[in-house]
Amino acid sequence: VLIFGGDGMVGREFKDRFLNSNLVPAFSFSKKKVDITLARSVAAAIKKYRPYAVVNCAALVNVDYCEKHPIEAWQVNAVGPANIVRALGKSGSGKEVFIQVSTAAVFGGGAKNSSENDNPNPVNVYGWSKLAGEKLVEAESKLGRLKFFILRASWIYSKYRETFVDVAAKALLNRDNFPAARDQFGSPTWARDFAASSSQFISMPARFKNGIYHIASKTPLKGVSKYEIAREIAKIFSADTRCLKAVSGNDIFETIRPASVTLINTKIKPLPDWQQSLREFFKKKYNHAG
Repeated sequence: VLIFGGDGMVGREFKDRFLNSNLVPAFSFSKKKVDITLARSVAAAIKKYRPYAVVNCAALVNVDYCEKHPIEAWQVNAVGPANIVRALGKSGSGKEVFIQVSTAAVFGGGAKNSSENDNPNPVNVYGWSKLAGEKLVEAESKLGRLKFFILRASWIYSKYRETFVDVAAKALLNRDNFPAARDQFGSPTWARDFAASSSQFISMPARFKNGIYHIASKTPLKGVSKYEIAREIAKIFSADTRCLKAVSGNDIFETIRPASVTLINTKIKPLPDWQQSLREFFKKKYNHAG
């Protein structure tokens, strides 16, 4: 298995998953080793390793940066995945598996939650570039007659990169004032759970049809807000919540965010409950967490 974007938080979780489970030998590439926006670089890696499966975790995910650099966002999030699939189709046997890690940010134009069959409606450059990547992956996979799976996630967190949950925990522990959006909802998902569930598409690809799958934790139907996540973290640490402030997301973020990136699983088993995973994550990261 080849993992592109292997130095990112999702890529590193995939690498851990393969190494710890002994499923298959895995090799991961950072941007320094293989730049997916360069077709020749990708083709050389595919030709050298001749993988059974490829997982693309490489992405430009900084929403504000994408908004200011739309061409670069398009190159990384749309053209890059297409380069990988095209190279795999040309040099492979036709039995290879390709996994594209995508995002719930392809939704958000007013929907409360979204299933795999709902029409995307991005609200920013990041969402549009990732949606373009999905479309190009589907087209190139069909041309190359490859098995392909587009796996969407929402509000990923991991030990490998500081995200909202870490920032919230630090603020609560330090009793610093912390504003959290009350009007933006999603499905907070531990990257470890995401990688574990995603591995079934590599170990048992024949069980699944080509297409889009949502991999998300169990949440209420509307999802949970950033403010609700922060309150749950306060509960885990028995922290004082008086420093928390519920605000509108528009007052926090420079670039417009989706009103909802809550995902509904309709094709596969959902991940564990979001509160359960969040608690386990912090228990592993901070030994004193409850």
